[in-house]
Amino acid sequence: IDVDEVGGSYVKCTAKSYTELLDTQFPMHVYQPSCCYSLYGAGCGVNRANFSQTGYVLQNSTKKKINCSFSKAAGYYQNGVVTFLSGKNINIKRSVKIHEKTFLELSTPLQYPPAIGDRFEVAAGCNKTIATCEGKFNNKANFSGTPYVPKAETTAKF
Repeated sequence: IDVDEVGGSYVKCTAKSYTELLDTQFPMHVYQPSCCYSLYGAGCGVNRANFSQTGYVLQNSTKKKINCSFSKAAGYYQNGVVTFLSGKNINIKRSVKIHEKTFLELSTPLQYPPAIGDRFEVAAGCNKTIATCEGKFNNKANFSGTPYVPKAETTAKF
């Protein structure tokens, strides 16, 4: 029942059919091994500033490959996000496909070629596993996946 209007001595309401309950999302909870939260989002609770680093574009960079230097191990920024803070690509964000010690390969090319010295920020990425949540982010308490539930194909054997 939806209340449409309330007066001094009356209430105007609309009664709905039980078939409206069929509009609810089903299943309400999804049980999957990977985490359901967005990294750095409200449910995740990880602070982006603690897992970000500022970098500068080095020579021979292209729209898809940013030559740079980081202190973090290769793969740390994989699945993360690069945000340009200066240059023609200012405020442009791209996801990181591959992170090696001396370069970042972007999943989609930039609009303009980056110039030497352009400043950017890169935030660490997450592969949504419990091992990454615990080992990289120390955030196992907020992990929303169910890694120990068997896969559907292993639970039903014929």
